[in-house]
Amino acid sequence: MRRKHGGGGRIEEVVMLTKFCPRCRSKLIPLGDVSCPGCTSDRHKLYDSTRRDKRTAEFYQSPEWAAVKQAVHYKYHGLCLYSLFEMNRVEQAYSVHHIEPLRDAWEKRLDIDTLIPLTASAHSLIEQMDKIAAKALCYGLLKKWKEKFTPEGG
Repeated sequence: MRRKHGGGGRIEEVVMLTKFCPRCRSKLIPLGDVSCPGCTSDRHKLYDSTRRDKRTAEFYQSPEWAAVKQAVHYKYHGLCLYSLFEMNRVEQAYSVHHIEPLRDAWEKRLDIDTLIPLTASAHSLIEQMDKIAAKALCYGLLKKWKEKFTPEGG
């Protein structure tokens, strides 16, 4: 994809790196994206109907979750904390992970202090970890952020 931007009286050509969606293989998407919007939506609908209980599926479609998810991305400037602190890379977070699983701590589902922004690959990695190790890692990443980037943290 090519886009022309006019900044400061001159025209620059910006080339965006793209790839084919790995699911449908028919749409070009930005290189950092996991899949095209259509495939992402289909994948979430399938997951909701086969793996999630009704209450959880409804929660992830709620305006309250959308607002909290947006607040988490804003708080951490859209960055994946795993990539930042574990890999020394700056990557945009697309997912917000519940450190305390909903099935174990439904009352904390909107608690920003138990949510962490992650890339899709970091989210997948953490989901596959031992539950106790994953919690320790995630809370440790939140602590590092607080110590490094907030006035009261350090």
